[in-house]
Amino acid sequence: MGGKFLNKRHQAMRQGRFIEKRYMRARPKARKATKEQDLFDHIDFFDEEGSVDVKGNNLPEEIWLEFKNVQGNAGWMYGKADWISFDLPEMGGFVTVLRKNLLDYALDVTDMSDLVQKKQAYKRLYRRKGRMDLITIVTINDLAEVDSFHVRPYALSFPHPSTTTIEKIAVS
Repeated sequence: MGGKFLNKRHQAMRQGRFIEKRYMRARPKARKATKEQDLFDHIDFFDEEGSVDVKGNNLPEEIWLEFKNVQGNAGWMYGKADWISFDLPEMGGFVTVLRKNLLDYALDVTDMSDLVQKKQAYKRLYRRKGRMDLITIVTINDLAEVDSFHVRPYALSFPHPSTTTIEKIAVS
């Protein structure tokens, strides 16, 4: 069991680094937050628009919002980031909303009256087994209702692995 958990944790960390790299390419002026800012304030980057918490592993029909984290403390929607950016390849970039706008929207549309099973978590509270989190699902179309909604497009260039020359993506 411990090995399975460590493998999942390793995969999540690797995925996080991959998404961070993608974000840095899309926002070259962004600078990485400190480890403390990441852990305690839910801030991954600072860019020209302010502080940003980047969220990966999203699908258009399944975007998880966190009211409480796995320890039962305030989740990332109550963090200090100005913006939340969801990595969504289907949108060609990072779907971005002001955190406070997202929190207000989520509090307004989420049924907080009881806990439901995962398959019923759309705009209802769900808690994972053995954890103290409180999370819900919204869709990309729900996020589009948030006033500050916009897409930060992916970069259309990359550093070549052997020369580090910046090359434009030529495939269409």
